[in-house]
Amino acid sequence: MSQAQQLVDAVLESPTKWLAVAGAVSLVTYTLYLVFLSQYFSSFYNLPGPPSAHWFWGNKGDVLKGMMRSQMLWGDTFGRTYRTHSLLGNLEATTSDFKAITYVLGHPDLFIKPKGPNLLLSDVLGKGLVTVEGHTHRRQRRVLNPAFGWIQVQGMAPMILDKAHMLRRRMQRLLDDAPEPGVRQMEMIQQLSDVSLDIIGAAGFDIDLHALDDKPSVLREAYTKTQVIGGKMSPLVMLHLQMPATRMVTPNNRKRIVKASRAAASVIVADRKRQLAAEGTSLEKATPGKDVLSLLLKANMASDLRQDQRLTDEEVVDQIATVLFAGHETTATAMTWCLYLLSLNPDVQDRLREELQGVYEDDPDYETLHGLPYLDKVVHESLRLEAPVPFSSRVATSSAVVPLDTPVRGRNGKLITELQLSKGDLIAIPIAYINRMTETWGPDAREFNPDRFDRTDKRANVPGVWGNIMTFLAGPHNCIGHRLTIIEMKAMLFVFLRAFAFEIPPNKPEIGRTWLVIQRTIVVGEEAKGPQMPLVVRAL
Repeated sequence: MSQAQQLVDAVLESPTKWLAVAGAVSLVTYTLYLVFLSQYFSSFYNLPGPPSAHWFWGNKGDVLKGMMRSQMLWGDTFGRTYRTHSLLGNLEATTSDFKAITYVLGHPDLFIKPKGPNLLLSDVLGKGLVTVEGHTHRRQRRVLNPAFGWIQVQGMAPMILDKAHMLRRRMQRLLDDAPEPGVRQMEMIQQLSDVSLDIIGAAGFDIDLHALDDKPSVLREAYTKTQVIGGKMSPLVMLHLQMPATRMVTPNNRKRIVKASRAAASVIVADRKRQLAAEGTSLEKATPGKDVLSLLLKANMASDLRQDQRLTDEEVVDQIATVLFAGHETTATAMTWCLYLLSLNPDVQDRLREELQGVYEDDPDYETLHGLPYLDKVVHESLRLEAPVPFSSRVATSSAVVPLDTPVRGRNGKLITELQLSKGDLIAIPIAYINRMTETWGPDAREFNPDRFDRTDKRANVPGVWGNIMTFLAGPHNCIGHRLTIIEMKAMLFVFLRAFAFEIPPNKPEIGRTWLVIQRTIVVGEEAKGPQMPLVVRAL
């Protein structure tokens, strides 16, 4: 009997065993292909970039150790456009080229958010504006846009100032009870998180979430349990982001928690519908409040909106989680970084305080706040230097050619003037690095200098939706709530700096970064305690 016939007989006698062997061999072969050969067929193979640091993790281990550090190192070393190794040898491109970014963000149907990060957010946000794509995103954005215009945001200024004063009074009580009256070290992340949550509760839904006075709130309690942005990157989370299928084999109790959160949100939506309908003969004719939910419900019933463009009840409910997500931790984190930068730069803090104390009213209107030049520069510079969301990325839905403004010298020595992408290729946009590029912002790009905005330089070419920075992204998927974030920061700085001075604690703790979606502050050596920002607060 020939060896071939013996092999056939063995397979026929035990087909399950041999199928398992064949499957294992196929898996090993495919893994070896991914690790050792796939990069040679990648669209990005000829781009410069760091060598792979690990056969499985590629360069993701460096990202785990520090997103900001990796962005700065690789951008400074390899230039505007380079490639890195993802899991199992896959290559990804990273670009800070303005022309490429404009093209990618300007074609949202051709470049969508990666599946892994989107699933992570969808666990909490459902099918809200942050997670949907294509026609669904355009439909939701059209309905939501009126609620986030400048006129609507201006009308929110008195409420924002009122919440800021509530936190000021709470902090003053803490100072009055301090061992040394008038001065005390405080954990500012919690303070700023509470005021930001109450602001977004009022601005978003015209409800009091009671974070500042710690009274019961079903929605607040449900929301805090579902927060994904307060976590940190880990090998397991990285695995889920890069290989979404691995989510199926790890425990996830978030669905049960999110169900309770959506139930609370559904009650709010139903109550608001009844309230608006009671004010008019129909919901369409009702006079809406100034909060986002009321304006959203009104816009969703507009007579010029086709039925197929209206949001479903489920989508309206999902917008509540989206507004909380986009408007709470992002603003609280931005304010945390801002107060830290002002504490590191007391001369800037004193100069800003002098401008704010020159306003002879405790509750200025929007125009007054908007007209304070140094306040505007401080907020602008803080958002540039410490963007709450440090990067974004997109995946090509089909073959595409992405033009480059700055050609790249390929590994073969030839100039690359455009990127040839295949379906599934990923391009990362390093927001933090773009905001700190020396060729755009000058040699002091990584220093806190609000006066840089007195200069006219290359920043005019930055394709961001606001202020020539990438903090709020660009294109149809730009941050819809950026105007609200800006006025919140200005109002809080106005109230806080007129009442308090902020200082670095005497022990000068080293502040580091932790991130998942949001880049938050930690104390180095106390990472187990989670995000922290200890500052000395002194009454004036």
